[in-house]
This record gives sequence, C-alpha cells and structure tokens, in this order.
Amino acid sequence: MSSGQPDVIAEAVARDRFLVLPENRFAHAVLQSWESPDHIEPLPPVFLYGPSGTGKSHLVQATVHQLAEVHPDWKTLS
Repeated sequence: MSSGQPDVIAEAVARDRFLVLPENRFAHAVLQSWESPDHIEPLPPVFLYGPSGTGKSHLVQATVHQLAEVHPDWKTLS
C-alpha cells in the first residue's frame, strides 16, 4: 500500500473493534501513540510477538488505517 490510502484494509478492521486485554495493552498503547497529529516521522520499529489469534494483524491493520486518515501525506509499505 504505497498510496497512503486504506484501500486494501477492510473497514471492519477498526481500532474500536479491537479488544484490549492485559496481554496486548502495551502494544495497543504504543501503536495508538503513533496516531497523534503531532507525531513526527520516522516512527520507531515495533515487533509484535505472541500466540496466534491474539489480534496482532488486526491491531497493525487498524493502526495503518488510522495513520492514513490522520497523516494522508505519509507513505506506508506493505
């Protein structure tokens, strides 16, 4: 996704549909902090590690979707 638009990310994958639990609270907070309009580039790399089914892909896709809305001039790599 190089256009900066969330065209390939399903609308169903949204931050408000992510269940924050003690196991993923820190990852959620870090990625949410990136969404501030005051945040400057470059963003630090983050490695999400955990068992299957804990929402890692959902959280990343929701973050990319939100970043594209907050920072439409930013480019993303997929």
